[in-house]
Amino acid sequence: MEGGILMTTDAILFFLLLYWSGRLLFYDIRALTEERKPGGRDVLYRGLWSLCSLLFWENMVVAGLLTGMHLLMVMADSFTHIRGKSLTTFILHNLALGLALMLLRMFPADMSAWFAANPLAAVWDFLRERIWRGTPPVQKASLWLAALTAMLYTVKEATILIRLVLNTVRATPVHKDHPEKQDTAEYERGRLIGILERLLFYVMVLFNQPGAIAIVVAIKSLARFKDLDNRPFAEYFLIGSLLSLATAAAPALIVRLLFF
Repeated sequence: MEGGILMTTDAILFFLLLYWSGRLLFYDIRALTEERKPGGRDVLYRGLWSLCSLLFWENMVVAGLLTGMHLLMVMADSFTHIRGKSLTTFILHNLALGLALMLLRMFPADMSAWFAANPLAAVWDFLRERIWRGTPPVQKASLWLAALTAMLYTVKEATILIRLVLNTVRATPVHKDHPEKQDTAEYERGRLIGILERLLFYVMVLFNQPGAIAIVVAIKSLARFKDLDNRPFAEYFLIGSLLSLATAAAPALIVRLLFF
């Protein structure tokens, strides 16, 4: 992350990390899954989270562009919704994120003439000294940044995507005593299990241990074996499990293809 270099791969990865970590900490998924209005406090916190760029980039132009683009994305995914089409809205938000990445990537790679020292970037230097005991090799630093960014995706973004797909195809768990109602408690347990499951899948694929995934799937299936006689639950279980595997394996494979 040198001062005279602008939109490198690390800058793009950092922008994704900034965006997904802000959503992980401050974004209420019910804004999409239940079409609720985003809380003003959450939007404010995500806006302030944009300032993290100032702590890690020596070049003020880089920090300013990352901060500004992140603020635009916060506004876009907070206030742009298509009523009754939450999955479509989520897809549009991700297309907007892809456009933001392309725009950032279009800036020249060397803008040393624009360089302006950022005194707050000393925070990154301090952390780097404590973590790496010096300056880490470029490839190793990029690998860690990519691995962390991809892991964040599996926690919150994958949860949102899976919830929206399940809601769209109406494959959510129903209450045993009231089949017309959704079993909210079971749905929330499934969300927590799914997050832990995806983290395991992600690590297994990242470290090239796909065979271990079968063990996790087998244990999960045994724990829910009796419930699989219930067709609505079986559909919810199978669709959710397959989506969970896909949304954990895909980012892990991308990291492996780029850095291994």
